[in-house]
Amino acid sequence: PRGGANSLKMAAGLSITYTVYFTPEADTDYECDLVAYTDHEKFIVPVRATGSRGHLTLPDVVHFPNAPIKATSRTTVLLTNTGTKPCKFKASTVAPFNVQPAFGQILPQQNQQIAVEFTPTTLTRYESSV
Repeated sequence: PRGGANSLKMAAGLSITYTVYFTPEADTDYECDLVAYTDHEKFIVPVRATGSRGHLTLPDVVHFPNAPIKATSRTTVLLTNTGTKPCKFKASTVAPFNVQPAFGQILPQQNQQIAVEFTPTTLTRYESSV
């Protein structure tokens, strides 16, 4: 509300700085808007605080041994949710790579194995990054 107990009038051209301290009551997302009024304008400053999230860890690199053309080579990758909230994942690949399952959800401190397949179509070096 305008003109309340927490209002402050300033001369034109001066600036003022406020520090907002936030102490969450729960591990969740918070949002609010700080509203500042001048004689001619209203400013809305959005304040957002993000709670914990899932945190997915996986290997930096997945290596496959040399494989015959048109033969499928498979390796298993372990995904681990080291966060405190459930974590959803969705994997996408391009041929000749494939991932199963391509999506899912991992609970906190749990893990899931995914199969990564490689089926080369020509004799060449293959690399892919996601």
